[in-house]
Amino acid sequence: MNEITDKTYCLETISKKQIYINKEQADKIKQTLLTGNTKYITVEGQFLSVGTIDGIYEAEYAQRVEKKRLGEWECSFGQWHSKGQECGHALAKRYD
Repeated sequence: MNEITDKTYCLETISKKQIYINKEQADKIKQTLLTGNTKYITVEGQFLSVGTIDGIYEAEYAQRVEKKRLGEWECSFGQWHSKGQECGHALAKRYD
């Protein structure tokens, strides 16, 4: 079942662990990191060293990067395909 979520940001660690967070959490974490006054933070119940944080990205961007890392690719029709899979969207479009 698809549920609406407000977790539109992704905190990614250097080990590629992804923790999805909302905008308020992202802003708060960014502010905490900018002050440099702490070595550890808690995010979604996870206790993290700030040194292990690679970045905070928009969730859509993080998902695209992850798909590419897994070898998937996006065709000119905006559809994602598995590594080695050929795109048949141009052929299917001719018969619509």
